[in-house]
Amino acid sequence: PQNMRARELAIRSVLQMTAHRIFINGEKILEMGMPSCNPDENIARTKPIIAEIPTEARELNIVLHISNFIHRRGGPLGELKLGLASDLQRTTLLNRYIELFTFGALAFAIATYLIIFLTRRTEQVALLFSTFSFLILIRLLVTGEKVLLDLFPNTPYSLVVFLEFNSWFFLVPTGTHFVASFFPGLLHPSLRNASYLAALVFFLFSIMTPLRVYSYSIYPYTAIMIANFSLLGYILFKALIEKRTYAVAMTLGVGIMIFFVINDLLYLFEIFKGGVLLHFGYIGLVGTNALILAHKYIQSFSRTEMLSRELSKLNADLEQIIQERSRQIKAEQESAMRNLELKNHFLSLVSHDLRNPVSILSGYFELLNDEKYNSPEQEKKMRQRAQDALSAIIRIMDTIFTYDRLKSGSIEINRKPIRLNRLLADSVKFVETIASEKGIQIDCDTEHDMVIETDYLLTREILYNFLLNAVHFSPRNSIVRVYAEDHNGRTAISVEDRGPGIAEEMHEQIFKFRSSPSSSGGGIGLPLCYAIASAMNARIKLRSQPGQGSKFTLVLPL
Repeated sequence: PQNMRARELAIRSVLQMTAHRIFINGEKILEMGMPSCNPDENIARTKPIIAEIPTEARELNIVLHISNFIHRRGGPLGELKLGLASDLQRTTLLNRYIELFTFGALAFAIATYLIIFLTRRTEQVALLFSTFSFLILIRLLVTGEKVLLDLFPNTPYSLVVFLEFNSWFFLVPTGTHFVASFFPGLLHPSLRNASYLAALVFFLFSIMTPLRVYSYSIYPYTAIMIANFSLLGYILFKALIEKRTYAVAMTLGVGIMIFFVINDLLYLFEIFKGGVLLHFGYIGLVGTNALILAHKYIQSFSRTEMLSRELSKLNADLEQIIQERSRQIKAEQESAMRNLELKNHFLSLVSHDLRNPVSILSGYFELLNDEKYNSPEQEKKMRQRAQDALSAIIRIMDTIFTYDRLKSGSIEINRKPIRLNRLLADSVKFVETIASEKGIQIDCDTEHDMVIETDYLLTREILYNFLLNAVHFSPRNSIVRVYAEDHNGRTAISVEDRGPGIAEEMHEQIFKFRSSPSSSGGGIGLPLCYAIASAMNARIKLRSQPGQGSKFTLVLPL
């Protein structure tokens, strides 16, 4: 505009290779490096720079001095922009803000993925992406606005270019390795290793040769880069075909990155003047992976919450199971203690029942050895009593055997038709000798010549114990009655005595293995009778009062 003073104008020099100075109307207004016709005096340095034009002349004579003795590219490669100082400063600030934003995103990605790897060493993908982001960060510092020169102004130009080239050499195989690891099984390891080997060769080449020589390596390395892009395309295509998780998102991020890489290559080969825009590709790739990472962690948190709820439910179920099992164990322990007490008491009862016949048997054998009792009648009588005592011992052993079968559940009920009078007579015969010694008369009703169906041996065992208790507790010279009667259509066999009777509160106790040997009905006989009757599906009834004798009745099943 005509009303605008020329001193408000400025000039911006972007990329002049590799040292230059600018004169306007004969006055030097900016210098980058030290251009010279002598290679020894030339100092290379390239960086975007802005300088105000300190003149009010309406015509500007701009002279550019530029020299290059160190790089494959030389001369005025970048633009010289002439415009308002405020506009050029705004453009520079905008570029700085974009690079600063990219720098922050990369630093965050590096730290985040590195922490993930250090936390979970199996997450190789996290380490690869952290390394990939670090290489991008290095490249960002030495390209574009070249922030590294703002941070460290004395950094040699050769080091800046070395970092620029080698970050690019290793960036390509690292990116390929990252995508291949993200979708495992789609790329053979030998191809990945070949890509790293190529990068290593170019790295060694940059160390062993001067900058002017290895700066030409960008051309052969472009072929390697294209080969890696082909591998990336193959991996992503296979991932999309197989519908791998995040295949679409990763393809989008890598596609954005490759688009801007191609743009920058065209700019470097001076085919397209779009400028260096690779940082937008960085932002696209890092942003895509940030979204993938966020989605992964959302899924992980959701999964963790679900597992936490399931774990809480399992803990509650487990606690209930433990409580139930604890109750079962406690019940089993109590049952074991009761069984132990029962076993000990059972042995006590057996000892009690065995004591009398064993003592009798021992006494009779001593008498038989005594010369005072050598008469035939006395010897015969003692032998008979010894035989009875021995039979009693055998009966007790049979009782123990029967009890053992009942406890193990191996007893068999063998119901057969038998005559009732025979059953009663056989049962009475086992206690006749003991009864006669006490002058007790056994009144057995054998007139009922009827046939009943029952287990002969087990029924006789019950009646024998009834009779044995009746004889034992009846007074001398008394009567014990044994008879059968009808009980609601069932056969009931009763044994009635005139003993001391049993208190009502003891009626249930005498049929359990809890009574002491001295209690009413002591011994194992009545508990065994109750167990046998239960196994036969029969019932035992007791009618007794203290001082009125007792009546034990066995009600046989139909």
